[in-house]
Amino acid sequence: QDFVASGEHDVRVAGSAGVIDRLLEFGGGKVTYLQDAETTVAGGIRIYGAPWQPTFGNWAFGVQRGPAIAEKWGAIPSGVDVLLVHSPPLGRGDLCRSGCRAGCADLLREVQGRVRPGFCVFGHIHEDPGASFDGTTHFVNASSVDS
Repeated sequence: QDFVASGEHDVRVAGSAGVIDRLLEFGGGKVTYLQDAETTVAGGIRIYGAPWQPTFGNWAFGVQRGPAIAEKWGAIPSGVDVLLVHSPPLGRGDLCRSGCRAGCADLLREVQGRVRPGFCVFGHIHEDPGASFDGTTHFVNASSVDS
């Protein structure tokens, strides 16, 4: 089973159920698309996915930092086991070539304070792949495209 959450390059997916339907059909029943949605798999493992990231140019799924994006992260259910998001939390796999951090402080606050998943898997910042651990959550930047 594969689990998919969109990101800023998925401009065709944003607002288009037809593209998602084709993805699911192509996956032959083995793909689950998660946009502000949760699924439970064998063993009761709860997975929640969301495509949002702080506004990044004029790409898809961008939300202004502050209250707007905090509201998106506030919708993540407490206690999920795996959080599949596009944006990295601040300070976790978010270091850009320029030396700035592109992660989201509001997402980090939710992950470490309320949600506390075993895994937070994301991409978005291709130049800082890898994993880290804070004692509760394994943070995994699983980006796979060289920039």
